[in-house]
Amino acid sequence: MKSIWIVWIVLFCGMSSVWAQRQGAMEMGGSFSFRNMSSADQETRNLMSMQGVIGYYLGPAALVELEPTIDLVFNQDQTQIQTSFLVGPSIRVVDMAPDYYRRPQYRKRDLGVVAAVFASAGVGFWSEGISQSNTDAINETGAAVSAGLGTHSSFGKSTLLRTKAQILYLFPGSNVITSSRTIFQVSVGFSVFVKF
Repeated sequence: MKSIWIVWIVLFCGMSSVWAQRQGAMEMGGSFSFRNMSSADQETRNLMSMQGVIGYYLGPAALVELEPTIDLVFNQDQTQIQTSFLVGPSIRVVDMAPDYYRRPQYRKRDLGVVAAVFASAGVGFWSEGISQSNTDAINETGAAVSAGLGTHSSFGKSTLLRTKAQILYLFPGSNVITSSRTIFQVSVGFSVFVKF
């Protein structure tokens, strides 16, 4: 009986890397990013943001990504919080590893770094709150869309290094922010598989 349990444990541990990108696998992670934002009225600014990612795999080459982002901007007399939430597909367009690396007998081994290029798109919304001294607080919300190209580089069995270049288009709000904004974002971060 003890040997049967040992066999099951060995099989489970050995196969975990095979399951990492199968249907139903999930990863979670985050990144810091530098953003350059320009609006339709020619206003430009740079800021840092924190971005999370939750990925649900539909198969080895496709996943659905949820991307929440928060930006905090503090000036001498102004506090500004910007958030966005995007969801959309991410498809592997280039696999930098030979085809046989994806086969079960090879995925059981530690092959070092295995990378792929993913194209992604997303839809969602943005929200912004601005608080200035001696004025009323402003809250605004609008629609958002994005398109991006990035790499997923796996280290070992469950860790990914993610890089992404992404363009976000924020539609105008309804009251205060009446111009559209375009954001170019480059991010680097890590994620780990939480479900195999």
